[in-house]
Amino acid sequence: MQDLAQETRNQISLMMGIDQEGGTIVRMKDQVSPIPSQQELGQKNDKELVYQTANRNGKELAAMGFNIDFAPVLDLSDTDTRSFGTDPQKAAEFGEAAVSGLNANGITAALKHFLCNGRSNTVIRI
Repeated sequence: MQDLAQETRNQISLMMGIDQEGGTIVRMKDQVSPIPSQQELGQKNDKELVYQTANRNGKELAAMGFNIDFAPVLDLSDTDTRSFGTDPQKAAEFGEAAVSGLNANGITAALKHFLCNGRSNTVIRI
């Protein structure tokens, strides 16, 4: 589809997005490497592992023609598998590592939810 878009008069690339967070939120599971949940990555407390995971994910998404990933989730929670944990500093650092890993492959990250959502046990007052 991207190739066809380049053949048009204006040669405007398509914006193709996917919600590929990891854990249970993985699309096309048969076509991509397993991606741990953000909770699993947060529990390992390894920012480089977050980067490497996002980098691998970004390579695979780019190879399929995607250019936007609706991830990472920046909610703070001790129960939601879509969260790096309850520490806002850690969520920010791990979110930055995930964005960098995706960006290294030409994938735009779309940060979402941040600060809290309906399933979170942690509330931040600003």
